Amino acid sequence: MENFQKRQDSLRNELLKIKNDKLLLNTVFEEHYIRGLVTNEMNFLKFRLPFNLHAPDCGAPDCYTTELTFEISNNLPIKLPSRITINGVEDGCVESKSWSGDFELLELNEQLVNYYSVELQSNLYFTKNGRLIYFPHEKGKSISLIELDKMYDRWEFDDAEITPYLSTIMTTSEYELFLD
Repeated sequence: MENFQKRQDSLRNELLKIKNDKLLLNTVFEEHYIRGLVTNEMNFLKFRLPFNLHAPDCGAPDCYTTELTFEISNNLPIKLPSRITINGVEDGCVESKSWSGDFELLELNEQLVNYYSVELQSNLYFTKNGRLIYFPHEKGKSISLIELDKMYDRWEFDDAEITPYLSTIMTTSEYELFLD
């Protein structure tokens, strides 16, 4: 196990040499950038977030994906807008559907970004340590990441109809998958 972790740390360091965008490194989005979910285009940071883990099971990808996309200005330093419009597409072994919604920035610090949509009753979380969660919980208020973690600790999702969505891209510890 120790050799595996050393190899992954070494591969991550190699990725940092290749992916050396000064705007995204040392931000809450660094790990998302390393894994290819955030790209720095001409005037925008483009986010393409594929969620293919829709239940608390074995961690194997589901046969369908919920993909969220949005853009923000790529100012240095990154200044997150108070509102963003996110486009969503669900595709795969389910009937394809698309939607969009406005999300409001509720929490922002060096470790966490939390956007919430009143209309969709959903939270989108990014953490500096690489967590990416989309939670369409359908509650009438935002749920903080601390509250969500407590729900995980109490394992409230085992029989729940709605669970937080995760991405295998962000949950894998194998950095060789991100080398071109």
